[in-house]
Amino acid sequence: MYVRYYHTTRTPILRQLMGWGGSLANLVVERQDRRVVNTQRPTRSDLNISEILIQGDQPIVTYRKRRRMLIEEGTLE
Repeated sequence: MYVRYYHTTRTPILRQLMGWGGSLANLVVERQDRRVVNTQRPTRSDLNISEILIQGDQPIVTYRKRRRMLIEEGTLE
């Protein structure tokens, strides 16, 4: 995983302390996120799940249509 931390402190010692503190905070957040991601189970994605999609979600709709077609053909479970 790659995490960036930006700050605009110009004082050398304070800049180093803020960089170290930011890196430590990023590590804590990353560890918390990892526990959440590892314990979540994805829900099944389908066309008829009462989800409101917008025009920009067309690739999602196309994927779901293709997936449904493959499932009905029996080539995907």
